Amino acid sequence: MIVGNSITIVLAALTTSAYAICHIGTSIDMNCCWGGAAGEDACFRQQKSINCGNGIEQANFCKNIGIDRTRCDADCCDPRTGWGKPCPKGKNACDGTNCPN
Repeated sequence: MIVGNSITIVLAALTTSAYAICHIGTSIDMNCCWGGAAGEDACFRQQKSINCGNGIEQANFCKNIGIDRTRCDADCCDPRTGWGKPCPKGKNACDGTNCPN
């Protein structure tokens, strides 16, 4: 019973502390949401991951946490201020020769 309660407490702490997260490769910013026109576009420009379009990253789209494009037009935004910020340092989709338009 103690183990069950401990797991519940840990899971509750994790879910309440996760607001919006941007990650590129192994670089993670725990205070970041995907901006752009719809979130998916910014996520794909930075990650080029299928997770941007299949719903896995949807909770991290700025538009889904109340920050629309008029507040932040950048690829990565700060959910607390609604302003653009640098995306996590990592190998993004524009590294190499396959930069999307």
